[in-house]
Amino acid sequence: MKRKLKVAVLAICSMLPLSVALIATGNSREIHNCVAKAPSGNGGQVGFELIDIAHWQAWVTLDWTLHEYEKFSPGLLALNIIKNDPRKGFASSMEVIKSPGCEADGEFSYTEAFGRRFFHIADIVKRSKPADDAGLITEARVEKYHQLNFSAGSVISVLLAPNGDQFFGVNEVVRDLFVAPKIPEGWTLYDHIPTESITIDLSGQVRVLRLSNGSSYQAVFQGGPDA
Repeated sequence: MKRKLKVAVLAICSMLPLSVALIATGNSREIHNCVAKAPSGNGGQVGFELIDIAHWQAWVTLDWTLHEYEKFSPGLLALNIIKNDPRKGFASSMEVIKSPGCEADGEFSYTEAFGRRFFHIADIVKRSKPADDAGLITEARVEKYHQLNFSAGSVISVLLAPNGDQFFGVNEVVRDLFVAPKIPEGWTLYDHIPTESITIDLSGQVRVLRLSNGSSYQAVFQGGPDA
């Protein structure tokens, strides 16, 4: 059954529920866990993501402008918070199905911080490590529940690993929209143009590759010796 919760959050990737002190500015923050309300937005907006490195979680808001976000700093009382780069997605639209830790589709966890409302988008399962000998690509693993929707005639950017694994372009850094990534030997980056609409599911544990220009390519984790 197709899930219909469309959200314009194209923040990259990933990470688990936040502690009350998550995005703290000295005061505790209440978390509303697994609320049956989808984040609002449309496919054309930029997602702004803060990562809680104390709990390895990612929280996202659409309620910022690029200029405001550039000037924003979490401050000395929130040293566990890292700003991720503002990102814009490749897909025609993206659906966020639920927050990690929620049982039912359509349930999301929220918190208020820095005068804005954030929702829990992903959990970091494994932190980044080099994916190639040249160090041009890094790989992390996250838990997330997303779907990418590509309309007929749109462009799907595909990264092919030397072992044949395929990764699909999810988002790119706004400031580097026209910067081409450096692709290591043995890897291939190409475009696929579908003749009909395609949905790519990125639910559960997902492998997240970060290219040299910051763009993110992802695929569902299929298990293996490093599981």
